[in-house]
Amino acid sequence: MGSYENIGLTLDESLTGWIGIGETDPVEGRVQGEKQDTRLTMRSRLTVDSLRLFLDQSGHAARLEGTLDFSTVGQAMPMDDGVFNVFVVDPRTGARQMVYEARFAGPDGKHYFLRGVKHLTDDPGLDVVEDMTTLFTTIYEGDDDQGTVFGAGQLFFRLSTTPAFLLSLKVTGDAHFGQVFAAKMAFLSFAFGQTRDTYLADINPVYDASYQNVVLQGEVTEAGEREPFFLVSGIHTPDFPWGDGETFCDVLLVLGDPDDAPRRYAISARRLTQTVDVLGGLLSYDGPIFDLTSRPVVSFSEMEAGTSLVAGRAKIDLRFQAEVHPLAPFPFRINSSALDRLSYRVREVLRRTLPSAKQFGFEIVPHSLSGVSGTIELAFGTPRCWTVDTSKTHGEAEDSTIRNVREPTLLYGYICALRPGGTARVQFHTSTLRNEREYWGKDRLDAFFGAVVSRFASKDLDIRPDGMTVKDLAEAEKPALFQHIGPPLLDVRNDHFPTAVFQRRVIRVEDPSGDKCLA
Repeated sequence: MGSYENIGLTLDESLTGWIGIGETDPVEGRVQGEKQDTRLTMRSRLTVDSLRLFLDQSGHAARLEGTLDFSTVGQAMPMDDGVFNVFVVDPRTGARQMVYEARFAGPDGKHYFLRGVKHLTDDPGLDVVEDMTTLFTTIYEGDDDQGTVFGAGQLFFRLSTTPAFLLSLKVTGDAHFGQVFAAKMAFLSFAFGQTRDTYLADINPVYDASYQNVVLQGEVTEAGEREPFFLVSGIHTPDFPWGDGETFCDVLLVLGDPDDAPRRYAISARRLTQTVDVLGGLLSYDGPIFDLTSRPVVSFSEMEAGTSLVAGRAKIDLRFQAEVHPLAPFPFRINSSALDRLSYRVREVLRRTLPSAKQFGFEIVPHSLSGVSGTIELAFGTPRCWTVDTSKTHGEAEDSTIRNVREPTLLYGYICALRPGGTARVQFHTSTLRNEREYWGKDRLDAFFGAVVSRFASKDLDIRPDGMTVKDLAEAEKPALFQHIGPPLLDVRNDHFPTAVFQRRVIRVEDPSGDKCLA
């Protein structure tokens, strides 16, 4: 089926409405604009250059091109540097939204910046059509949204244009008939799944989520000085891991000897300027980060407020080669290695063609990472830049999906340790989250189900560049488990989830083989 790496899409959309000059509230601006007849029409083409990246990355970004007809400024004004993000999360609330951003210039050369948002929230009543067809729009003077507000209003998609809108969906790139059909199905399946997860969450007992996570360990150099580093970075879609609608992205970094005053840095937010592309071998980040050297424990809410933390900037640009291993399914066991491989192929076909139709369970697809190269920059006052030593650095990554029931709430414990010799070991424990102990009957059922699940959904993954061995921890009389050594080096507590606190830690452990390593 392919990965849609060189296959793209285009889609044409027309929106029209009114902008109130001098207004800052879009609703009031639309009312004022109707009175003044200050109409704005956007004729746009949404261009996806790589369908794989569009589907896999949390930004779901496309190029926004076209023209604007604005009665008070000018006609047929081209949009420049336009970006369209579909079904992305609002970093403040976690709600899904569609965001349109573009620059344009009037006939007199004056620059403007347009930002429009479709707010996708499941309010009482049948509001999906209104949400999908209403663009809350603000126009700023200048080249970004930091300028003075020129006006605000609402643009609307007319339902009568829906047939033309759907017929405008075209596949680009060197694709044969089967790939054209599969690409269109993949895009429509993605849109359906996102809409379903937004507006049917309250009545759907099943939820879907996915994540990509990279763990790297090695050495970096700066001005001839060498030191170890440990880096964790992940992108998690809404509903990960408990189906409660929340999400997070993060970067955790430890620099220096972990046993001798290491420096610690982290950021966790609902949305970051970040790429975690396991298949494409890319990890990048450009944005804020906090120096946690003096306080290794921090919460999401503290980072969101940011008032008592030492803030700086980070720029990470790393490349690597990823060697994929057969999937490890949880909590449902597949004993046969042949079935594992078949399941992986089926999973990939389903994922690429019908991204909203995930297989049931928690499916981890581990990768061994090698050939790591690139730089890590930190700026707390004077910028510093470290270069990764390719020969001394390796890692492990997952590109994984979840389809599970919301109740009982499953609890996942995960430790990934990077060991000497370019190997990794992952231990995964599954149980249930007993989060409603005030209800005795439900608590007893949760406890019983957790005991059952943990018996067949706790595994040990020994990951090596030449292959992977999977063992069931529950089958061993004395399972070989990681032993924690001392307190966590870094502890990020994502306390914004309504279900429970989701912790991301960097810890010292002793591997069952006796190796001491970071995890």
